[in-house]
Amino acid sequence: MKPVDIVKRAESARAQAAKSTPSLALAGHAFIAARQLPSGDISLRAQNAASAEILRQHAEGWVGAFGANAWVRVPTWGVVVDGVPARSMDLDKGNEDLKLRIAAQNHNIWGRGVKIV
Repeated sequence: MKPVDIVKRAESARAQAAKSTPSLALAGHAFIAARQLPSGDISLRAQNAASAEILRQHAEGWVGAFGANAWVRVPTWGVVVDGVPARSMDLDKGNEDLKLRIAAQNHNIWGRGVKIV
């Protein structure tokens, strides 16, 4: 598909979802660009990060326009800590204090309220 066709399909589905959703948030945001990746996946762009998050939160209303098995990938970011072997850390089990300290020490970079999962 051409990028313009992808955006038209996504925007049509988003507009339909906005009409059927009691929330006005979806109506105020739009897809501005798209491309099909070599893998066949589709990458959609929004105006800014806030718009992307709103569109992501309401994905169940529009993602079906791309197929029954279509889904929205939630972005994640890795963290690199020099000098600490990865196997020595288990952030999934009982290290809430460590997670809070990492977030607190980086609040000036990441912003306040960041949660490490």
